[in-house]
Amino acid sequence: MGLLAHRELVAGLVISVLIFFPFYGVLRWERLRIASLSSVRLFFVVWAAMFTVEYFVFGPYSFVAVDTDSRNLAFLHYLARLHDGGLFAHDIAGGQDLGIILPGTQYLMPERTLLRFLDPWVVLLVHKLMIAILAFTGAYLLARSLVKGVDRFAATAAAAVFPVSHMYLGNYSLEFGTGFAAIPLAVYAAVVCVERKNFAAWVFGAGIVLALAQPMKVFPATLVATLCVLFVFERRNLTRTAAAFAFYIMLSVLNWHEILYGIILLVGETTRGFGAVADMIDVTGSVAKVFRLFFFNWLPYNLFISTLLAVSIAVLIAKRDKLGFRALAAVFLFVAAFLAVDLFPWQWVGLAFINRVENVYMWMAVPVLAVPIAAKAVSAGPEGLSQTPGAGWNRRAGALLAAALCLLTWNKILNAAWFTALGGQGTSFGLAELKKPQWRTDQGFRAITLFEIPPTNVAASFYGLDSFDGAMLLNPKRWNDYWSSIKKRPLSSSRTATRASLDWSHWDGRTYDIDAALRLDLLSVANVKYIVSPLPLSGAGLTPIVTAEKSDWAKTRPGFFESRVEYVKARFRRIFDPGRLFVYALADPLPRIFAASSLEVVPDDLDRIAVHDRVAAVAGRGRVVVARRHAGKLKGLGKLTVQSYKKAVDGYDIIVGAEQGGIVVVNNAYLPFWRATADGKPLEIVPANGVHMAVAVPAGARKVEVRYRRPMLKDKFRAFPGPPPPDHQ
Repeated sequence: MGLLAHRELVAGLVISVLIFFPFYGVLRWERLRIASLSSVRLFFVVWAAMFTVEYFVFGPYSFVAVDTDSRNLAFLHYLARLHDGGLFAHDIAGGQDLGIILPGTQYLMPERTLLRFLDPWVVLLVHKLMIAILAFTGAYLLARSLVKGVDRFAATAAAAVFPVSHMYLGNYSLEFGTGFAAIPLAVYAAVVCVERKNFAAWVFGAGIVLALAQPMKVFPATLVATLCVLFVFERRNLTRTAAAFAFYIMLSVLNWHEILYGIILLVGETTRGFGAVADMIDVTGSVAKVFRLFFFNWLPYNLFISTLLAVSIAVLIAKRDKLGFRALAAVFLFVAAFLAVDLFPWQWVGLAFINRVENVYMWMAVPVLAVPIAAKAVSAGPEGLSQTPGAGWNRRAGALLAAALCLLTWNKILNAAWFTALGGQGTSFGLAELKKPQWRTDQGFRAITLFEIPPTNVAASFYGLDSFDGAMLLNPKRWNDYWSSIKKRPLSSSRTATRASLDWSHWDGRTYDIDAALRLDLLSVANVKYIVSPLPLSGAGLTPIVTAEKSDWAKTRPGFFESRVEYVKARFRRIFDPGRLFVYALADPLPRIFAASSLEVVPDDLDRIAVHDRVAAVAGRGRVVVARRHAGKLKGLGKLTVQSYKKAVDGYDIIVGAEQGGIVVVNNAYLPFWRATADGKPLEIVPANGVHMAVAVPAGARKVEVRYRRPMLKDKFRAFPGPPPPDHQ
């Protein structure tokens, strides 16, 4: 949703800025002075209610960010209520390893546990309250205690800024768990509490909270924030701080080690792992990339916090406060750390995959550093004027708190715009056509959902439909490339959006031309039979099986109505009634498991798009297309029949008739951890058709078992020999 493209959003931004003045005036009222711990607590209660209001205002119809939180909430719901307990998910994104879909399979995950017995909207509210508590409390403690002379009013003002300083603390928070909200508390415990008797208790509590967060995203920012804060803290104990950080890592590894190990094993098969060894050779290009990240990504989206930090440092330097110079040095440390990680040629030391890590998460160290610096810059004095009745009012702290409330107001306006335009939790969890769908007569076929209604992953994770689309942490390369061909896009080394987005140029006023947007033939090859859409579609071979009246359409735009007022009224109604969906059936999709009629060999270096074109042309006739390097494992086999199959935990059980042997095709993208056996004997299994697996079945086989056997770290430990048995002689 582009800001400048919508007059309503521009107006909302102007309102958010102008409301500074009434906020500033109201905060001067004597009864609202924040001078005691009880007044800080009272402020937090009111502020937290404002911070979370959209998540409880309409109960189960409340807000959820459809492009971020919804897909994570859905995945956690799947793990809590629908998953069969294996490493492999049959239902999501054409069948995938759980370790690369989204975070959620770590040992300790409060939201996943709560979803076993609470409604999604309640769990989302609890999560957002947890973010509010952690972010505000950690920031307040850090602001109040890091440097001398910060009064409660100033610390409260700075703490109120932090939770609204970045989108990762807002609509993206569910992906990160406690995430970046936990960093200030972790830094406070590891740096500020080093000389306290209860140091170990603080570190243990902060470590538990931080261990809930996604380590590969949060720990780089936590490390840089800790180093930067050490620069400005006068009472350093590097030994204790290092021990605390090591303890944080240990707890995080205990919680996340299986996910981390799985990612290490799988990253080479994903879009982020392919081609990494060739990255970061062009120094000039790398420097230009970092420049763009700073000036076209960080600054525009973090202008307030960047400006606040710069102004605070300038104020402290102008007052000849040594803290200003130490803070400036900390900023240079952050820049140096970012450049070192982003520009270093990691492939030289065997760590090429780091070149593909999103180092932008390190930027979350900046708001953590800004909190105590800003608190000191606006503080009234050693004890604070607001601490002493009749001593006056701290206008600088009042201005900062008013600005924080302006940021909070803008956040509410932006979410209200999303809520109105795209719907809320009803759009995810209240769609009647997907609850026990009578139209789904063929259980063995997959579906895709269009235009984020329902949002990605929801159809599989909440309604139990096997999906072929999905939003994932790491896209397997073959599945990612196949989706590029489905969307008629050129192949690239980057990740594509593996779901159908909306392009209004394909809308003729009556129907959406799905043929112009997607290749339906490739969807049929991938076992997709059903297309769920909020708009009516047109396309060759589509059969409508569920339709809706225009007044009930789930997806609308202002042009569908006589005025913007009518549009807003209609969209408000959609919050409580998400509307009706269309469902279409594709002709002749390939089964989940089928027998190959013949083998077609293509060159190893044939372009993937050309491979997909060939697959679309011949796969419907049962031909299996394989690269020359794999063909030898399949040649010489006869023909078989697939008599039946059923899903099993981590795979399939297939009954075949194979007097002469043959090839069984499994409609799942290949990963190297698939194994196949017939009557206990291992079989060859190779990638085929761009998005399938081909299993070589010998003559006389009856039952073929296909299983996903990605190693677990705990299995590695079991492999170590134990102590010898005691000698009883």
